[in-house]
Amino acid sequence: MTVRMKCAAALCVLLSGLMSTDVLLAQSHVEQNSNVVGRTLPGYYRGIPAMQDNEASCAINPILPRNIVCAWNASGGSDDRIGDTWLRFSESLDGGRTFFNRYLNGSNLNPATSIGQQFGADPVMMCWPGGCGTVMLAATRAERGGEGGGIYIQWMADINTEAGFRKAFKVNLDRVYRSTGSKFADKPHALYMLDERDPGTIDVTMDVEMPDGSTQQLTRSWPKARIIVVFSLFNPSKNDVEILSTYTDDYGGNWSNPKQVAVTSGQDQGVSLAAIGDTVFYGFRRFANSGDNDDFMGVVSNDRGQQVGKPFVIASDVCVYDVPTLPRDGESSLAAARTNDFPWVSQDGSNFIMVYSERRFNPEEGCLNSTDTPPDSRIMAQVGSANGKDWSGPFEVAPNPFHGFQFMPVVECSLGICQIAWWDSRRDSARTLQFLGAQNDDFADAAAQYFLSAPILADFNTPPDDSGNVYQFRRTADMYTKKVIITGNDSLDTSEPATRASQYRQVPFGGVLVEREFNPFNVKAYKTNAVPFMSDYSSMTSVRQRYVFNPDNPSEPPYWESNAGPNPLPNALNEPLFWLAWTDARNMRGQIYTAEIDGRPPYSRTPDAPPPEPPMTGDNGENQSAVEGEESLTAESVEDYNPLAGECQRIDYDIRPGAGDTFYAINNRVKDSDIYGAMIENRATAWSLNPTKTLGSIQRTYVLVVENDDELDGKVFRLEIMNQPVGYDDAPKTARASWQQLPFDLDDEEFQTLLPTERTFEAIGPQSSASVALFLVSVAPINPVTVNIYEVKSDYEDPAYNPANDVLVNSVVVNGSIESGPLLDLNGDPNGFEEHNPFVYAPDPSDLTNYNLGHYENANPDLFNPDLYNPDLFNPDLFNPDLFNPDLFNPDLYNPDLFNPDLFNPDLYNPDLYNPDLFNPDLFNPDLFNPDLFNPDLFNTSLTDSDMLHNAEIPKPDLAANAYDENGEVSKVDVQFGIQNIGNTLTPYTVDFALSDPEVLQLIEDGFISTQVIAWRNKKIDDVQFCDNQLVTENRVIAAENNPDLTQLQVPDILNNRVGALTYFIAPGDILQNTLRFIGPRAHIQTVEKALKNDIISYVFTAQTANTGDDELTTGIEQVINDRTPPVFSTAGPLELEASGPQGALLPENFITASRSGEDVPVVCTLSSDGSTVVSDGDVIGLDIKNDPAGPTEISCTATTTNDISATLDTVISVVDTEAPSFTSVPPDVSREAESPLGANVPFDLPLAADMFGVDPEVDVICDPAPDSLFPFTSPGPRTEVECIAYDDSGNPSEPVYFDVVIVDTQPPVIGDEIGYSPEIPPITLTPFQSSFLLNWDFVANDADAMLAVECDPGEPVNSSHPMYEFRHDFQIGLTPVSCVATDGNGLTDSVSFSVEIIDEHPPEITLNGDNPIVLDLGSGPYEDPGATAVDNGDPNLPVTIVIDDSAVDTTTAGTYTVTITATDEGYPTANTSTVERTVIVEFSYGVSGIIPSKTNVQMGSANPLYWAWLDVDGNPADSSADVQKLRIENCATGEVVASPASDTGGSDFRFKADNWWQFNWSTEVPADANYCAYVVSGLTGQEMGPQKQVTVR
Repeated sequence: MTVRMKCAAALCVLLSGLMSTDVLLAQSHVEQNSNVVGRTLPGYYRGIPAMQDNEASCAINPILPRNIVCAWNASGGSDDRIGDTWLRFSESLDGGRTFFNRYLNGSNLNPATSIGQQFGADPVMMCWPGGCGTVMLAATRAERGGEGGGIYIQWMADINTEAGFRKAFKVNLDRVYRSTGSKFADKPHALYMLDERDPGTIDVTMDVEMPDGSTQQLTRSWPKARIIVVFSLFNPSKNDVEILSTYTDDYGGNWSNPKQVAVTSGQDQGVSLAAIGDTVFYGFRRFANSGDNDDFMGVVSNDRGQQVGKPFVIASDVCVYDVPTLPRDGESSLAAARTNDFPWVSQDGSNFIMVYSERRFNPEEGCLNSTDTPPDSRIMAQVGSANGKDWSGPFEVAPNPFHGFQFMPVVECSLGICQIAWWDSRRDSARTLQFLGAQNDDFADAAAQYFLSAPILADFNTPPDDSGNVYQFRRTADMYTKKVIITGNDSLDTSEPATRASQYRQVPFGGVLVEREFNPFNVKAYKTNAVPFMSDYSSMTSVRQRYVFNPDNPSEPPYWESNAGPNPLPNALNEPLFWLAWTDARNMRGQIYTAEIDGRPPYSRTPDAPPPEPPMTGDNGENQSAVEGEESLTAESVEDYNPLAGECQRIDYDIRPGAGDTFYAINNRVKDSDIYGAMIENRATAWSLNPTKTLGSIQRTYVLVVENDDELDGKVFRLEIMNQPVGYDDAPKTARASWQQLPFDLDDEEFQTLLPTERTFEAIGPQSSASVALFLVSVAPINPVTVNIYEVKSDYEDPAYNPANDVLVNSVVVNGSIESGPLLDLNGDPNGFEEHNPFVYAPDPSDLTNYNLGHYENANPDLFNPDLYNPDLFNPDLFNPDLFNPDLFNPDLYNPDLFNPDLFNPDLYNPDLYNPDLFNPDLFNPDLFNPDLFNPDLFNTSLTDSDMLHNAEIPKPDLAANAYDENGEVSKVDVQFGIQNIGNTLTPYTVDFALSDPEVLQLIEDGFISTQVIAWRNKKIDDVQFCDNQLVTENRVIAAENNPDLTQLQVPDILNNRVGALTYFIAPGDILQNTLRFIGPRAHIQTVEKALKNDIISYVFTAQTANTGDDELTTGIEQVINDRTPPVFSTAGPLELEASGPQGALLPENFITASRSGEDVPVVCTLSSDGSTVVSDGDVIGLDIKNDPAGPTEISCTATTTNDISATLDTVISVVDTEAPSFTSVPPDVSREAESPLGANVPFDLPLAADMFGVDPEVDVICDPAPDSLFPFTSPGPRTEVECIAYDDSGNPSEPVYFDVVIVDTQPPVIGDEIGYSPEIPPITLTPFQSSFLLNWDFVANDADAMLAVECDPGEPVNSSHPMYEFRHDFQIGLTPVSCVATDGNGLTDSVSFSVEIIDEHPPEITLNGDNPIVLDLGSGPYEDPGATAVDNGDPNLPVTIVIDDSAVDTTTAGTYTVTITATDEGYPTANTSTVERTVIVEFSYGVSGIIPSKTNVQMGSANPLYWAWLDVDGNPADSSADVQKLRIENCATGEVVASPASDTGGSDFRFKADNWWQFNWSTEVPADANYCAYVVSGLTGQEMGPQKQVTVR
């Protein structure tokens, strides 16, 4: 389970912790909305509330992404202490869940640091590793430059504290640009560009205001970077606008001379910029003025802003969505918040992207802004190449098929993904049209057409009909967002659905859920004006820098680089986190109806008023000059029209105001708008709030938080330490990281030897979180450790669990910040000691006002309590919840009783519950705990289910069918606890609850009651209510668990520090609320309420880590326990005691014990018969409990805890004998001679046995096999195991003992004297055709071993069956000896021998090869006889000797000769012989030449000589002169002989020639016309020679 690697060598480390899986275009997940305004920090202008807030700009700390900072315009009223508007700053340390605010420096509130201006606005927030900066404009109230006016920057340095990063503000603002004369610098934008070509740091020294208010000089090493500031400069004297750009390379030490980016006679402003490498792209709007078109322009710098190119058009003649503050077309019923259609640019590392809004365009009519066609607007995006000069056509970001306006977009790119956000009124339009359509009358239809014709998102009322009816509309807008991916220079993936980012509370109304909040877009924002102003822009930001190591060269120092593009390193995770902030008026206080007042429409000037003067600036009326004439009355009118002028009155909202009524407002104290924000991410979240703690030998505790945002399913997460810090592998070790707190003294042997826990698992319920302590020790102050968090996809307790199947959620690096300075405590001093002590606020169970009782609404149980909400106050016919704000009708919101201090009973904080001995004043500095921050009144004892709970993330409870009453409804009761971190460091805590009431536990077990444990934060926000500054509560759920185990309190210890219901973190000084909620039918809830008065709730709150220097968690210091659960006995009875002798049993020590939460509880027991004590405080009183036939002994036991919680056990004690006897002797093995093959009957003595403790005097012994049994010699013998078991009188069997009986065989076998033969008894004479004889024989062999081994040689066994053994063998001719041996299992033998005689009296039979006789030619050469074969007794395999005598044959002499052949066998007892003869004839013969005529065709009678010769063996004519020739001539056809002359060797007609040829001169006196053939016969050999050719005679 352990994987170790050096961080620098392993992976790209994102200190931001923002890494996830590959880019998937899934829908954006928007977290719960947060009020960015937050609370005002103590001591920072507490008397001036944050009221009208807009135009926010935010940034995320790249080192600690949960550190979010924002700045915005805040109107403080006409009070010159602050001026019209100045910039407020807020900071969150927990990912946007809570914020604290203050004013930025430079205002007139502090003359020492004032820059002398009355107006500060348009912030641009930037953050980098170690610090932040806010660029802003400042001017006089008339928006003129003047002395000191211009562009400024507020520098901030990170202060590394136990609670996270805080900001130290440079005392004096730095001026970037000074306006002169009538020029006015407006709308700045800024860009932070890391020096990625030559990374390094630069030292920056400045005087700062520390978080505690002190002033110090700080020096920080910040990354080398260039900061570019660009802004618009209005020059009324020339009626033109310049866009200027300047930069600094040393964090404001020096600024470059401003470069002109663009100048026109129109209104070039609203510039935005982004950079890829050295290429800086400026995008801006050129207004349609003096003949120009409305175009979106671009300018490129190729050298990081030193030189800029010429402007060029990107989108020409755009149908822009501009909304003036007051209508310009004379439509007096329309009034809307001001918007300007400015572009916004960003980049993803490869391409630029520009977004803007555009009205729909008709090629024939141009921009659709007439009253005949709904003039909707949409969001457009264009993609630019990396050089900033080549741009794609426009893409519609979120197609708008319905009526409504999309406008004022922003875009931010991070890790290759771009997130776009914009204002959107489609929901408002749909609800309005749905409402009008449901009225089903002509007037409503006309109102709908009037509504559709409005060219802007404007509040308006329709002209009255004949009856004086008026439809009036307060328009609303939502903030939407979606992600897009640039897939090429001219392509954009916009497939992800849009998500609504602005989310509002919902309440049941009319049987359905309706939004209790909305954003009235067009309320005014400046107290010095009577016109609405929302904002020019919203803010989208991300983690803009990432910290990387070079995996190819770990020795290189790490460096920072832009985080806009995908991380190119292997296995890098590219799913970014964004923060979106916008202006939101959901918390507006005061009357907001748009009804006519005194016949005058709201937000308008009367028709007889003189036309307004031209604006004094070109800023589209943001601050108009005063207008003479009658001022229109509005719902937020000036005091002159308030009938209760000068008085501050609460408004009775139970009465619905009507048209014509005169209203009063909270004079000059109206809360108009806030800044709201939300985190946008698409994964389960894992992060650390304090990853930048510096080390130094002591053990540091880092808190890792894992969140499960799933609404239905719980999940399991694996937290894995991926590398041990440098020094772990040293000898001795100097560093270690572990999930388990271990001794951290480097000299401690256990520190050197105990292995750290590098893997841990955490199960988290739906919509909940867990906080886990990571323990890190290191001598080096900076020693990064990477932790990977995975979602587990299979059962990790299964042996087949494979971690490779888990899904990586995030990687978090702890301890890695140099840029933010040393770790400071709350005093601002270096923190060298960690203290984790909790303090617990517990309710008084006797007072039910501590409990939040009420009906539980299933439709939306977490958000609203209908018991506090009276539907009778609402007439559905008069009130459409979609059009009007239900907050106006809720008396709970404005009920002063809700803010009654009496509700916060000091008795709830019982001093008896607080032990001063546990609170060391030396460790607790009261100066650190500001009463404004830690007032007990701020501890809200109720997890409010009403409108004060904003979008609570309480998981849906697990309700069984039994939890509903007969009406299908449920009720609930809440019990509230609080825990405060009174230590000095961010600490993870574990909480657990248990109940001591068995009736309530049974209701829970039976499903009648469901429970939840909910940890939540009481978030306070500055507000103005009821004429005074107030703190408004917005509760935030941190963790929750459905149906926790409440039967037994789980108490963590140092090794198991997370056992319990919930884990969560708390910053030093903060309070976290804990609600134990019971849900069920009202009757059962009443049972719970009754039981609660009896103090049935046990609890334990535990720090997961001991204080520095401690090795254990100490009760009352790191752990607060109130255990009301009763002790649990070790047994529920009845008890059984083992008899210890014939008389019974002796009572053992601690025979009954009890414990609670792992701690022993003393037990006292008495005899029920006489009350005498049996056991007291663990002492033993000797007492024999007899084996009484009357029955067991009754006793009563009581266990009492130190806090007087008792449990009683009535039970009985029975004496039993369960102990088995044991053997005292075991006989040796027994050996016996086999009596037969069956074995032998063997007697033996039984072994001896005795009962345990002598309880039974005698015991029975049973052996198997029993004595005298027949023990087999063969299988399973000859060794047989005997098992013996002893039984006492209670039937308890002893452990068996064993011995063996062995049957032995020591006598040899005996072979009988008689041998039987078959089919004959030797000797045996073979028949003529027998060559061997198959003989069977048998004999008897006897032995105790029935499995004798009997063998004969030669001989083959035949169907032997003891004791008769039979063999056979095929005996050959002759005398064969036979030996047979019988062998038993012990190797003992007996044998017998005999011989078998086979007689052969028959000679062989001879067969000649070849002919008989054989004829040979004379002179044919030496004679070779072809031989003969001989077979003896019909067996060709028997050996026979053949002798051939051919010596008489002479082939040179003709004649007849005889050859003799003799065959002799190997017969027994003597050989047998046979003889045959062959005749050989030697003869003479010629070869022939054939008779050859001289002519083959002759005339009859003409001579025709014939020739022939007899040939010798060589083929030559032989001398045949002595051979008489017999010639004849025949008709070839008829065979008629025509001549047959005799030979005459001396004549000329028939003669033998000297060449050994014969010649006959034929006269051919034969019939003509025939063919004739000649033949000659040798007189010597009788051979005949025929013609070679025929002769034709003609």
